[in-house]
Amino acid sequence: MANTNAPFGLRWLGLNNAPATPSFSLKAAKIAQADTQAAYRGDLLYRLTTGYVRPVVAAGATSVASLGAGVFWGCEYLSAAIGRRVVSTYWPGGDAVGDVDVLMIPLIGATPQLFVAQATSTPFAFEDIGENVDIGYQAGVAYSGYSKSGLTIAQSTLGTAATLPFVVEGLWSDYSAPNQPGTDDASSYNWVVVSFNSQDHLGNA
Repeated sequence: MANTNAPFGLRWLGLNNAPATPSFSLKAAKIAQADTQAAYRGDLLYRLTTGYVRPVVAAGATSVASLGAGVFWGCEYLSAAIGRRVVSTYWPGGDAVGDVDVLMIPLIGATPQLFVAQATSTPFAFEDIGENVDIGYQAGVAYSGYSKSGLTIAQSTLGTAATLPFVVEGLWSDYSAPNQPGTDDASSYNWVVVSFNSQDHLGNA
């Protein structure tokens, strides 16, 4: 079954060490009130020099690898439009009175974790495992009650550079039952399992 081009960002899969308890704690962060960049569940966040976080909206290996903070999970803010606090999986990029309280899956200072994401276009293959890789990005989608990121993993960026932000750990077809979304490794948009390259791992030579 051919894959569908329907990105969903970084979806938490589990810990990168089986004996550990399969759980994690979300970490608090803040988006500045004046930040107009929308954030969707599954977006990669990076830390600004001001202490705030904001979504990564383009490939940029050095800044992402060195400043990576977490994966956006949701937020809470006081809405100027409706006059009450809103809990959401989406930050629309405006309407907040005061800063936005963010919950994120931490990438730094946490047990190494696995995420699954869609390939940008060119499918990942078994021989790509162990290589480093960068992201692709398009704006996410907000629905009533939830949102999903447009972030993807770009096979075209495969390399050995330690500055690349993710390491290919496997193909989704090795984790999922056959004929499920993202498991056709012979067609575009297959799904890949990655971990954050917080240890400056050098990809396969």
